[in-house]
Amino acid sequence: MRADADGDRHARLLAAGRTVFAPFMDDPEVAGFWWPGYLRIAAWLAGWEEARAADTMRSSVEISGALALTLGDASAFRLTGRADRIDLMRDGRLAVIDYKTGMPPGVAEVVTGRSPQLTLEAAMIAGGAFKDVPAGEVAELIYLRLSGRGAGGEERAIQPKDQTLQALCEAHLAKLIETLTRYRDPAEGYLSRRMPRKRQEFGDYDHLARVKEWSETAGAADDDGEEGEA
Repeated sequence: MRADADGDRHARLLAAGRTVFAPFMDDPEVAGFWWPGYLRIAAWLAGWEEARAADTMRSSVEISGALALTLGDASAFRLTGRADRIDLMRDGRLAVIDYKTGMPPGVAEVVTGRSPQLTLEAAMIAGGAFKDVPAGEVAELIYLRLSGRGAGGEERAIQPKDQTLQALCEAHLAKLIETLTRYRDPAEGYLSRRMPRKRQEFGDYDHLARVKEWSETAGAADDDGEEGEA
Protein backbone atom coordinates (compact mmCIF):
# COMPACT_ATOMS: atom_id res chain seq x y z
CA MET A 1 0.00 0.00 0.00
CA ARG A 2 1.06 3.58 -0.54
CA ALA A 3 -0.03 6.55 1.52
CA ASP A 4 -0.72 9.99 0.06
CA ALA A 5 1.63 12.77 1.09
CA ASP A 6 -0.79 13.90 3.78
CA GLY A 7 -2.25 10.44 4.43
CA ASP A 8 -1.79 8.13 7.36
CA ARG A 9 -1.40 4.44 6.67
CA HIS A 10 -2.71 3.27 10.00
CA ALA A 11 -5.78 5.51 9.90
CA ARG A 12 -6.65 4.40 6.38
CA LEU A 13 -6.32 0.73 7.29
CA LEU A 14 -8.60 1.26 10.28
CA ALA A 15 -11.17 3.08 8.15
CA ALA A 16 -11.15 0.33 5.54
CA GLY A 17 -11.46 -2.32 8.24
CA ARG A 18 -14.42 -0.63 9.90
CA THR A 19 -16.24 -0.51 6.57
CA VAL A 20 -15.68 -4.20 5.87
CA PHE A 21 -16.37 -5.41 9.41
CA ALA A 22 -19.41 -3.22 10.11
CA PRO A 23 -22.07 -5.65 8.82
CA PHE A 24 -20.69 -8.46 10.98
CA MET A 25 -19.92 -6.80 14.31
CA ASP A 26 -23.09 -8.20 15.93
CA ASP A 27 -21.43 -11.61 15.78
CA PRO A 28 -19.52 -12.14 19.06
CA GLU A 29 -16.84 -14.17 17.29
CA VAL A 30 -16.17 -11.37 14.82
CA ALA A 31 -16.22 -8.64 17.46
CA GLY A 32 -14.20 -10.57 20.01
CA PHE A 33 -11.68 -12.41 17.82
CA TRP A 34 -11.44 -11.29 14.20
CA TRP A 35 -11.70 -7.55 14.75
CA PRO A 36 -9.01 -7.37 17.48
CA GLY A 37 -6.79 -9.48 15.22
CA TYR A 38 -7.32 -7.05 12.39
CA LEU A 39 -6.42 -4.13 14.66
CA ARG A 40 -3.09 -5.79 15.43
CA ILE A 41 -2.48 -6.47 11.74
CA ALA A 42 -3.25 -2.85 10.82
CA ALA A 43 -0.87 -1.45 13.40
CA TRP A 44 1.97 -3.80 12.48
CA LEU A 45 1.54 -3.45 8.71
CA ALA A 46 1.39 0.35 8.87
CA GLY A 47 4.68 0.40 10.75
CA TRP A 48 6.28 -2.08 8.34
CA GLU A 49 5.20 -0.01 5.34
CA GLU A 50 6.46 3.19 6.94
CA ALA A 51 9.90 1.67 7.46
CA ARG A 52 10.15 0.74 3.76
CA ALA A 53 8.55 3.83 2.24
CA ALA A 54 11.73 5.85 1.75
CA ASP A 55 13.41 3.09 -0.29
CA THR A 56 10.38 2.13 -2.40
CA MET A 57 9.55 3.93 -5.62
CA ARG A 58 6.52 1.95 -6.83
CA SER A 59 4.50 -1.14 -5.96
CA SER A 60 2.69 -3.37 -8.46
CA VAL A 61 0.06 -5.60 -6.83
CA GLU A 62 -1.83 -8.68 -8.02
CA ILE A 63 0.09 -8.60 -11.27
CA SER A 64 0.17 -11.48 -13.74
CA GLY A 65 3.10 -12.45 -15.92
CA ALA A 66 4.29 -15.09 -18.37
CA LEU A 67 7.74 -16.28 -19.38
CA ALA A 68 8.46 -18.35 -22.51
CA LEU A 69 10.84 -21.25 -21.86
CA THR A 70 12.55 -23.66 -24.22
CA LEU A 71 12.91 -27.17 -22.82
CA GLY A 72 15.76 -29.58 -23.42
CA ASP A 73 13.98 -31.23 -26.34
CA ALA A 74 13.42 -27.81 -27.96
CA SER A 75 9.71 -27.82 -27.08
CA ALA A 76 8.09 -24.64 -25.77
CA PHE A 77 6.66 -24.11 -22.30
CA ARG A 78 4.93 -21.03 -20.91
CA LEU A 79 5.53 -20.34 -17.22
CA THR A 80 2.78 -18.15 -15.77
CA GLY A 81 2.32 -16.62 -12.35
CA ARG A 82 0.48 -13.97 -10.39
CA ALA A 83 2.54 -12.02 -7.88
CA ASP A 84 0.94 -10.57 -4.76
CA ARG A 85 3.29 -7.60 -4.94
CA ILE A 86 6.47 -6.45 -6.67
CA ASP A 87 8.24 -3.34 -5.39
CA LEU A 88 10.57 -1.25 -7.53
CA MET A 89 13.22 0.14 -5.21
CA ARG A 90 14.89 3.50 -5.65
CA ASP A 91 18.23 1.84 -6.42
CA GLY A 92 16.62 0.07 -9.42
CA ARG A 93 16.44 -3.35 -7.81
CA LEU A 94 13.19 -5.16 -7.04
CA ALA A 95 11.50 -6.95 -4.15
CA VAL A 96 8.97 -9.79 -4.39
CA ILE A 97 6.47 -9.82 -1.52
CA ASP A 98 3.90 -12.51 -0.77
CA TYR A 99 1.18 -12.25 1.89
CA LYS A 100 0.28 -15.21 4.08
CA THR A 101 -2.33 -15.61 6.81
CA GLY A 102 -0.94 -19.05 7.71
CA MET A 103 2.63 -20.13 8.29
CA PRO A 104 4.85 -19.28 5.29
CA PRO A 105 7.53 -21.64 4.00
CA GLY A 106 10.79 -21.61 5.91
CA VAL A 107 14.07 -20.36 4.47
CA ALA A 108 15.42 -23.92 4.13
CA GLU A 109 12.26 -25.04 2.36
CA VAL A 110 12.63 -22.29 -0.23
CA VAL A 111 16.39 -22.68 -0.71
CA THR A 112 16.15 -26.45 -1.23
CA GLY A 113 13.49 -25.96 -3.90
CA ARG A 114 10.52 -27.43 -2.06
CA SER A 115 8.70 -24.08 -2.21
CA PRO A 116 10.02 -22.29 -5.32
CA GLN A 117 7.13 -19.83 -5.74
CA LEU A 118 9.08 -16.66 -4.99
CA THR A 119 12.34 -17.76 -6.62
CA LEU A 120 10.52 -18.57 -9.85
CA GLU A 121 8.66 -15.24 -9.70
CA ALA A 122 12.06 -13.56 -9.36
CA ALA A 123 13.36 -15.51 -12.36
CA MET A 124 10.30 -14.38 -14.31
CA ILE A 125 11.04 -10.77 -13.37
CA ALA A 126 14.63 -11.15 -14.57
CA GLY A 127 13.21 -12.34 -17.89
CA GLY A 128 10.83 -9.38 -18.22
CA ALA A 129 7.70 -11.48 -17.69
CA PHE A 130 5.59 -8.88 -15.89
CA LYS A 131 4.10 -5.93 -17.76
CA ASP A 132 5.18 -2.52 -16.42
CA VAL A 133 7.77 -4.17 -14.15
CA PRO A 134 11.30 -3.62 -15.45
CA ALA A 135 13.50 -6.67 -15.93
CA GLY A 136 16.16 -6.49 -13.28
CA GLU A 137 17.83 -7.88 -10.19
CA VAL A 138 15.57 -9.03 -7.38
CA ALA A 139 17.19 -8.03 -4.08
CA GLU A 140 14.50 -9.29 -1.69
CA LEU A 141 12.12 -12.23 -1.42
CA ILE A 142 9.75 -11.59 1.47
CA TYR A 143 6.85 -13.44 3.04
CA LEU A 144 4.57 -11.29 5.19
CA ARG A 145 2.57 -13.35 7.65
CA LEU A 146 -0.51 -11.38 8.71
CA SER A 147 -2.02 -13.59 11.40
CA GLY A 148 -3.40 -11.05 13.87
CA ARG A 149 -1.58 -12.84 16.66
CA GLY A 150 1.11 -11.37 18.87
CA ALA A 151 2.35 -8.21 17.20
CA GLY A 152 -0.08 -8.81 14.33
CA GLY A 153 2.39 -9.75 11.65
CA GLU A 154 5.93 -10.82 10.90
CA GLU A 155 8.38 -10.67 8.02
CA ARG A 156 10.26 -13.70 6.74
CA ALA A 157 12.99 -12.73 4.31
CA ILE A 158 14.54 -15.44 2.14
CA GLN A 159 18.32 -15.09 1.93
CA PRO A 160 20.51 -18.10 1.10
CA LYS A 161 23.73 -18.46 3.07
CA ASP A 162 26.08 -19.92 0.48
CA GLN A 163 25.05 -18.19 -2.75
CA THR A 164 23.51 -15.00 -4.03
CA LEU A 165 19.76 -14.64 -4.33
CA GLN A 166 20.14 -14.20 -8.08
CA ALA A 167 22.10 -17.46 -8.36
CA LEU A 168 19.45 -19.30 -6.34
CA CYS A 169 16.64 -18.06 -8.59
CA GLU A 170 18.55 -18.98 -11.73
CA ALA A 171 19.23 -22.45 -10.32
CA HIS A 172 15.55 -23.00 -9.54
CA LEU A 173 14.53 -21.96 -13.04
CA ALA A 174 17.13 -24.32 -14.53
CA LYS A 175 15.82 -27.12 -12.30
CA LEU A 176 12.26 -26.45 -13.46
CA ILE A 177 13.35 -26.69 -17.11
CA GLU A 178 15.23 -29.93 -16.34
CA THR A 179 12.19 -31.41 -14.58
CA LEU A 180 9.77 -30.41 -17.34
CA THR A 181 12.13 -31.86 -19.94
CA ARG A 182 12.33 -35.14 -18.03
CA TYR A 183 8.54 -35.41 -17.88
CA ARG A 184 8.36 -34.97 -21.64
CA ASP A 185 9.70 -38.52 -21.84
CA PRO A 186 6.73 -40.95 -21.81
CA ALA A 187 8.92 -43.47 -20.00
CA GLU A 188 9.43 -41.15 -17.02
CA GLY A 189 7.53 -42.36 -13.97
CA TYR A 190 5.45 -40.03 -11.80
CA LEU A 191 6.67 -40.67 -8.28
CA SER A 192 4.26 -40.09 -5.41
CA ARG A 193 6.86 -38.16 -3.44
CA ARG A 194 9.96 -37.18 -5.36
CA MET A 195 11.33 -35.08 -2.46
CA PRO A 196 10.16 -36.85 0.70
CA ARG A 197 10.54 -35.21 4.09
CA LYS A 198 10.94 -36.58 7.57
CA ARG A 199 7.86 -34.95 9.01
CA GLN A 200 4.31 -36.00 8.29
CA GLU A 201 2.67 -34.29 5.34
CA PHE A 202 -0.23 -35.03 3.05
CA GLY A 203 -0.71 -34.96 -0.70
CA ASP A 204 -3.85 -34.84 -2.79
CA TYR A 205 -3.17 -38.27 -4.27
CA ASP A 206 -1.78 -40.12 -1.23
CA HIS A 207 -4.81 -42.40 -1.16
CA LEU A 208 -4.14 -43.53 -4.74
CA ALA A 209 -0.45 -44.11 -4.04
CA ARG A 210 -1.29 -45.95 -0.80
CA VAL A 211 1.23 -43.80 1.04
CA LYS A 212 0.13 -45.06 4.46
CA GLU A 213 1.06 -48.58 3.41
CA TRP A 214 4.66 -47.87 2.47
CA SER A 215 5.57 -44.68 4.30
CA GLU A 216 7.70 -44.85 7.44
CA THR A 217 7.85 -41.09 8.05
CA ALA A 218 4.52 -40.42 9.78
CA GLY A 219 4.92 -38.46 12.97
CA ALA A 220 8.65 -37.82 12.56
CA ALA A 221 10.23 -34.46 13.29
CA ASP A 222 10.69 -31.76 10.69
CA ASP A 223 13.99 -31.98 8.83
CA ASP A 224 14.83 -28.32 8.40
CA GLY A 225 14.47 -27.21 12.00
CA GLU A 226 11.67 -24.71 11.45
CA GLU A 227 8.19 -24.60 12.79
CA GLY A 228 4.87 -25.05 11.04
CA GLU A 229 5.15 -25.30 7.28
CA ALA A 230 8.84 -24.40 7.28
